[in-house]
Amino acid sequence: MTCPALPGLVTDGNTNTLDEARAMAADAIRAYLESLRKDGQPIPPDKKITANPVKEEITIALETA
Repeated sequence: MTCPALPGLVTDGNTNTLDEARAMAADAIRAYLESLRKDGQPIPPDKKITANPVKEEITIALETA
C-alpha cells in the first residue's frame, strides 16, 4: 500500500481479507501521522487525509490463454 498524500509511506503484508488489508492500511497511516507529530514535523495539509483516509485502487491481472 502506498499513500500519495503521505510521501514515503509504504506498507506490505499478507492478509486474508480486504477488511484486514484496510485495517493494515489505516494502522500504517495512523502510525505515520503519529511519527510526524512525535518528531515535530507538520502533518500534510491535505484535507483528504482527515475527511476520508482510505481509498482503494485494485489492479487485476489476467492470465493470457
